[in-house]
Amino acid sequence: MDRENLDLSAFEKANKINYYEISCETKRGVNIDCRPYRRLTSFEPLFRLLEKGYNEIKEMMYEEVLKEMEKLSNIQEHFIFQVTIYTWDKKYYRYWFLNGYSYGTQGEIKFEEFDKNKLK
Repeated sequence: MDRENLDLSAFEKANKINYYEISCETKRGVNIDCRPYRRLTSFEPLFRLLEKGYNEIKEMMYEEVLKEMEKLSNIQEHFIFQVTIYTWDKKYYRYWFLNGYSYGTQGEIKFEEFDKNKLK
């Protein structure tokens, strides 16, 4: 990820908000409810994310959220947690957490293949 190249001051980061979504599944691909796992963290933004399935979290907490998710996935090692982040600068990141490790990628939404003539 190229997030280290962002040269934002602490004040700017404090005012930028990212939108997070989370889902959980077993290693066999069965969806599970994330809410029970909120009790395993004392980090309030992650608690709310696990409780609601989505949350708006400040940019300055980006790395802390990822570290807390790694810890959580190490406790619940039979589950895969998927976090999608829509950043304030309109970038998309998706992370998967399993056994204390994270695997991530940056994505983008493409509309090139959309054919508006199919609407008629």
